[in-house]
Amino acid sequence: MFTKFITLFLDDLHDEEKGFITAARYLCENGIMDEAQRSTLQENLNWIESHLARRPDFHQSPEDEENTISIPMTWLKESAYEHLDRMDKIREILEENDILVEVLQVEMPGEIVYEDEHQVVAIPFQDIEPYLHTVFGSSL
Repeated sequence: MFTKFITLFLDDLHDEEKGFITAARYLCENGIMDEAQRSTLQENLNWIESHLARRPDFHQSPEDEENTISIPMTWLKESAYEHLDRMDKIREILEENDILVEVLQVEMPGEIVYEDEHQVVAIPFQDIEPYLHTVFGSSL
């Protein structure tokens, strides 16, 4: 099983969706929250950023950018226990600050184009629906 955390967060300056980690960073830097939440959020973000390899950049043609199904997506492996736990702690803080997070789980994420010990990057199948399980705001 592979897991992905997503959010539809829009920041104040740009009218575009941000990824889960980017939304968490933005909230940490600009959010109104108590110091304990900020500290916990920063600690978990720092851990993720130092313990999860940065995936390679995948350059796409203009046609690929229009077809979102061909955009490579990062998924955590089931064996990445600590990473999943830290991401779930980040999810809890985002939700406590009114940012909706979806946790997606798939058995087969698509065509894998990159893999390391903790994650895969895959181009989703055209019909990923049969493989997709959505877990809304629940602990893993």
